[in-house]
Amino acid sequence: KQWYQRRVPITAGGAFDTSAPYLEGASFKNYWVNMLGERINFENIRVLLERVTENMCEENTQHGGQCYEYFYRTVTHLYQWYLRTAGLAPSPSKRGRGSITDEFDEQCSTFDVSTYMEDDYEPSFSDIRDAVVEKFCVAECSGLYQEVLLGCCTATMIQDTGLADAVLVVADDIKDLIVDIYPDDEDYIDEVNTDYLDYAEEVMGMLRDPTCDNGVSYNVVPCADWTPEEFGLGNPCEGLSGKKLKKCEKKNPVDAGDADPSPCAGLKGKKLKKCEKKEKKKNKQNARL
Repeated sequence: KQWYQRRVPITAGGAFDTSAPYLEGASFKNYWVNMLGERINFENIRVLLERVTENMCEENTQHGGQCYEYFYRTVTHLYQWYLRTAGLAPSPSKRGRGSITDEFDEQCSTFDVSTYMEDDYEPSFSDIRDAVVEKFCVAECSGLYQEVLLGCCTATMIQDTGLADAVLVVADDIKDLIVDIYPDDEDYIDEVNTDYLDYAEEVMGMLRDPTCDNGVSYNVVPCADWTPEEFGLGNPCEGLSGKKLKKCEKKNPVDAGDADPSPCAGLKGKKLKKCEKKEKKKNKQNARL
């Protein structure tokens, strides 16, 4: 933070400092035209963007559609969680009502950040890591985090070694660029860069194999390999009846060839209600056996 305040080429008024020492006498415009045109490796950036685009356009075999839609929903959920944590009341659109967040206790989507709000407190990486791990290891919340944060799209991205390599290359290019501007601070810049890359590697390791001491675990399966059996989801509508069953079946459609024939299929009105009542009674009797 102190290095940033001392080195960032911005004046006290918030404007760019057009006579900063790093310009070495060159005009602000000519320096940055040269920087962008000759000293930035756009080929490495192109590779990174291609890997990101490929992941975003991956077919989401778990939820349908493509992965960019999944990540959009994830960001929407995270924003709503932020609003709840900040004491604000999120107002989801009509399309967002009845989301999976509502199926879990409120503790799963609110986070205690009071410590981080204290004056002069700068949370370390270990502080943030321990807080996240503690939250992820709450058994009652694991279903929410599995669905919203660790779906097959997330698994595809974090297990893409090509993407990870591209990120490291671009990060190294950025470090070299900063060193070119501030050569006197090379040792400090190298140290900070190494620390952040180590943090990133630790986070990726945790995401690839998220397990807890209390037995809570997550399935990180890429979309290309995802099947309901591997996630242990089975039939999401099992055990439901009446309106809840209809709502669940509408939300989780299955192919006719894969579904077990229902004795109430094709019935309507009173006949449907009578059949469902009969089936419910039969299920209770089977449960006793």
